[in-house]
Amino acid sequence: MKTIKLNLKIIIITSIFSIITLSFNSDEDKTKKLFYYAFDEKVQIIQLPDKLLVKKKPTLQKSNFEKFTKQLFGQVEIYWLNTDICKVKIKDVKNRREN
Repeated sequence: MKTIKLNLKIIIITSIFSIITLSFNSDEDKTKKLFYYAFDEKVQIIQLPDKLLVKKKPTLQKSNFEKFTKQLFGQVEIYWLNTDICKVKIKDVKNRREN
């Protein structure tokens, strides 16, 4: 009888400890933020549903990249930041998510 009570206590304590541990982990996942490092500066990444930052291969022509991007996403606005990096704004995000 004593061993059953002891085993029951161990199971209860282990269960409580597991629940507490899992609750802390789930809260941590909700507050995770994405960052990148620009030299010595830590910069937070702000995710936007209608914008992408894309780096193309230097060998790929801009016109071919723009054509492919428009085929993939439909109506887009492309802003070139330099020769290889552009900001793509998808105009019709809601319809893209449904497809």
